[in-house]
Amino acid sequence: MNYPGEQSRATKVTASGTSYIELTIYPDGVTDTLLICLPDDATDVLVICAHGHNGNQATINSSRMIETRDRFIDNGWIVASPFAHGNSWGNDVCIADYVRVHAWSTLNLSTTKTLLHGQSMGGLNLVNVLSRNAIPDVLAFVSIDGALNLATAFAAAAYKSAIRAAYGIAADGSDYAALTAGHDGVLLPPSSFDGTRILLEASPADTSISKTNNADLFYANVAGHPLVFQRLTGAGVHVDPGNYFPDEVEAFFIAALQPAPEPIDGTYSPALDMFLNDGRKVYAFVPRDGVWVPVESHVFRSE
Repeated sequence: MNYPGEQSRATKVTASGTSYIELTIYPDGVTDTLLICLPDDATDVLVICAHGHNGNQATINSSRMIETRDRFIDNGWIVASPFAHGNSWGNDVCIADYVRVHAWSTLNLSTTKTLLHGQSMGGLNLVNVLSRNAIPDVLAFVSIDGALNLATAFAAAAYKSAIRAAYGIAADGSDYAALTAGHDGVLLPPSSFDGTRILLEASPADTSISKTNNADLFYANVAGHPLVFQRLTGAGVHVDPGNYFPDEVEAFFIAALQPAPEPIDGTYSPALDMFLNDGRKVYAFVPRDGVWVPVESHVFRSE
């Protein structure tokens, strides 16, 4: 069968042998290309992947993303990677694109659970989706070298012109604050992340999107609000393949699809980067085991 808006299809196989169909879609007739990886034994889980600056829908097929993409497909998860109007830098147009992708998948592929994976600029795009609850069934968000600080990106020559175009900012930048209000990831209301699960990866060696100005500031702003907050420290330059952590990302998403210990909310422990149950018990996810455990049974190390 052909899906609504389908432009092309090809049968492919992951490195471990999982067969899937790669579809090119114009969702709802909108000519903003969406790439779908549909496993033969697909589940009801949708993973929306957001590309970085100067990337496109095919970024999920790049060498740095292939292993992570294959992990998703091997789990039976449907992978959706939209163009999202290119260098959109978290604007309202791209937010609508991701909402459209979700709606298309819900209607045509019967997905009921959504996971978000953003790299570089894509991290900013998806954190704006997440903070607005624009997609209601999101269970977890992963950011790889996320460009979460719009202001510092705008100050960088490499990104300034693209951000100006994305928001229609004047040449002198005088209307920057007014036009980008509510879209800077490190300034979003912390309460808008209540109950979410977030994994942030950042690398001290990243000089394009610095860990200090992006992941660290975002963490400082929202700490205590997400249901789960996990941090990973890469060692490579911006979007270096070694910064993608496919094992940990897969485990984090698997955990998000499992019921968490209840109640999980309570007093936040910055020292542990975990949540305390009324100050008596800490639960955390152990990636190597793929389970939630009380802190008493494992030794945990914060970043």
